[in-house]
Amino acid sequence: MRKKDIKLKACGSIAGLSMAVFFMLATSAGAVVTGVCSNCHTMHNSHDGNTVANSNGAHWSGGVLTGGSVTTANAQLLVSDCVGCHSSTGTATTVNVGGSTIPIVWNTGGYPATPLAGGNFFNVPTDTTMGHNVYGIAGVDSNLSYAPGAFDDLGGTAIGCGTSCHTTLAQPDSWYIAAGNEPGGCKGCHGYVAHHANNDASTQPRPTATNGGYRFLGPPAGHPLGGHVDGIEDPDWEATTSATDHNVYAAEVVDDTEDPQSMGKFCAGCHGSFHANGDPNSYTTIMETGIDNGTGSTADPWIRHPSNFGIPNTGEFTQVIGQTYSAAIPVAKNVQTTVTSTVDAGDQVFCLSCHRAHGSQYPDMLRFDYTAVIAHTGSGTATNGCFFCHRNKDNP
Repeated sequence: MRKKDIKLKACGSIAGLSMAVFFMLATSAGAVVTGVCSNCHTMHNSHDGNTVANSNGAHWSGGVLTGGSVTTANAQLLVSDCVGCHSSTGTATTVNVGGSTIPIVWNTGGYPATPLAGGNFFNVPTDTTMGHNVYGIAGVDSNLSYAPGAFDDLGGTAIGCGTSCHTTLAQPDSWYIAAGNEPGGCKGCHGYVAHHANNDASTQPRPTATNGGYRFLGPPAGHPLGGHVDGIEDPDWEATTSATDHNVYAAEVVDDTEDPQSMGKFCAGCHGSFHANGDPNSYTTIMETGIDNGTGSTADPWIRHPSNFGIPNTGEFTQVIGQTYSAAIPVAKNVQTTVTSTVDAGDQVFCLSCHRAHGSQYPDMLRFDYTAVIAHTGSGTATNGCFFCHRNKDNP
């Protein structure tokens, strides 16, 4: 999305943090799906006199899809829906079925010890503050009637439409389509699903909307804004991590462009008021960055944490530049250039530096326990959030 499109008005505008479910079945992320076709598809939805398709609440259990209601057919001849394919009754974050490795983002048996990069939906059905409410996993949020940050601060202008994925991801497709919008749910974020596209983002040319893009994130086909999310995918979805083994999230590199599209711009599709985009004429910059307060003054302090904003190489932040990259507190990088294993000048704090895309074990889908980040105790680490960047604030 272009920055000028942050205050979106078009119906059917994309969901933000989105990032609902990893639509990926592959032995390595970014590669085409491998394995027996019948792992995912059924030609006639019939086997030994029984129907095969199992959706609407199905989960993998012992290599078998169980627990859902049998349907007469699924689109693309699939044996289950998106949620069924990427959920499990156990706590393992991958399932191997006939040579196809499936990433699991909803474990009903407990929050996994090491969740995949987007986190996990385990807590969301019982506590909607823990993640995104997605159709098939959780109902409409009982606390919020719109996405946080969906209204600007200079007049209360709503972003998106009342029946679009900006309002909720927890309605069936028919709810959105009836209002003339694209489908919601998982597809509210993963708009370019292409399991058979060779969208290996670690090679050139970079992925595009026609071959999947990063995690298939982008607005649905036909969306007026277009665009897709760029990035480099970790082969095992961050089941294991190190300074050289992790996702690489795209930073906002060039102003007012859609391609490459940063993860932060994508999140701003729903959460626009939380997005500082560096444009001195934007309402977020006026309100948040202190560049201008509407009267020519630059005295305003930050009133929200910056997002898509470069880590300053000044003051206490000089301690961050050159530090080993931590997948626990990721920063966004220019994926068009050589990606290093350190935090570099120009890297950006962005939405996923603090939040998990799907859900977490902490309120507000944070990556860390916010209540345990206690200033000036000397107990800070790279995994407990704020002190990764604000190192002086941890000094006793």
